[in-house]
Amino acid sequence: MIYFTAQYPFTVGVIDDLKKIAEKRGIPFHAYQLMTKDEAQNAPIIWTTLGLFYNGIFMTHEIPSANKFEKILNTL
Repeated sequence: MIYFTAQYPFTVGVIDDLKKIAEKRGIPFHAYQLMTKDEAQNAPIIWTTLGLFYNGIFMTHEIPSANKFEKILNTL
């Protein structure tokens, strides 16, 4: 699960790429774009640019490249 904002203009495109990678591997992928101040303040992350979770476990707040996301998936 990914929580993110469009704070950086390329984030939305990266999310689409990550979704394709997860789907190819049969890994469930859910992305939630935080659109309002209230959503950001109530999100389960302190870095609203991006927060990546797997099974409720926080993985990273960095916007991963496709290669880095693959490496994260390989650790699961």
